[in-house]
Amino acid sequence: MESLSRTRLAAESLSRREVLRRGALVAALAIPFGDRLLTPAAAHAQNVPLTVLSAAQGATLEALGEVMLPGARDAGIANFVDHELGKEMPLLIIRYFNWPDDLSTFYTQGLAALDAVSVTASGTPFAQSTFSQQQALVGTLLAGKAPGWNGPPSSLFYLATRSDAVDVVYGTVSGFAKLNIPYMPHILPAESW
Repeated sequence: MESLSRTRLAAESLSRREVLRRGALVAALAIPFGDRLLTPAAAHAQNVPLTVLSAAQGATLEALGEVMLPGARDAGIANFVDHELGKEMPLLIIRYFNWPDDLSTFYTQGLAALDAVSVTASGTPFAQSTFSQQQALVGTLLAGKAPGWNGPPSSLFYLATRSDAVDVVYGTVSGFAKLNIPYMPHILPAESW
């Protein structure tokens, strides 16, 4: 009974603003993967299966992210994009470009086109190509000159997936620290993620 009274007293001493702040932090930091709450990096490290993208598409996205921004694979780019694609209002940059089709289609068609172009250029899917082959191919995406590209506009696909890589690598407190930029959120997280 005494512990219940202490709990009530502690709850009553919290301001409405503090309750909202703590709730917002939990919502912002916690990404559900199955029955667990993980960051995209933790989901990647624990091999959490993708739910929207296939494993092969995830491998292609990870390889693409790694070419565009080293560290994107370990930061969980595939888990991040996959999780966001499963949401009603995903936090992916492509959403703000008024893409006329389903966002999942944007990624699946783009990743399929990337693999097809890679097979034509090097004889292997993108994720299985050498790093130098991947780099050369990614350069053609940005220029809009990927030979045989049959997906969303390649420069738009480049822009969207590059933004995803930047978000997952640098959109955290530790990411800001890597850039030596002070992290100045409106509401400071209770703990680093």
